[in-house]
Amino acid sequence: MKKRGSIGYSNISSVAREIVEEHLDLCLAAGINHEGINAEVAKGQWEFQIFGKGSKKAADQIWMAR
Repeated sequence: MKKRGSIGYSNISSVAREIVEEHLDLCLAAGINHEGINAEVAKGQWEFQIFGKGSKKAADQIWMAR
């Protein structure tokens, strides 16, 4: 049963997905080697993967993506 005045989880989830996909687009436009995104078990928690050849390049790309 939904509480009066509450926002449905599916609505929050779709807004979160829009934000994550915008982040993905910005990373790709910046030349960051973005490998994937996925929702985590906890509500509102997302993860993204960066692939960089070599530890320094990977660290630089994750820093810029954040």
